[in-house]
Amino acid sequence: MSQYESNLSIGVPSIPGSEGLRRFGGGLSGRAVTLLSRLLEWRERARSRQQLAGLDDYMLRDIGIDRAAAAAESDKAFWSR
Repeated sequence: MSQYESNLSIGVPSIPGSEGLRRFGGGLSGRAVTLLSRLLEWRERARSRQQLAGLDDYMLRDIGIDRAAAAAESDKAFWSR
């Protein structure tokens, strides 16, 4: 088993919260932690929008949005809120 697989099996989160960033970035300056946090936020936003674009109409109805709203959200750039 590779190190990557073992991390997945113990449930290590792919995007740490602010506490995880503080622990991970112990030697980093405040600006570096802020930058890392922003990059991770953008990555999560891009991943979420990609998943939203892949939902079928049944799943979209289940979460209460229509295809047009899903398309509008998934077409946004990763840095857009």
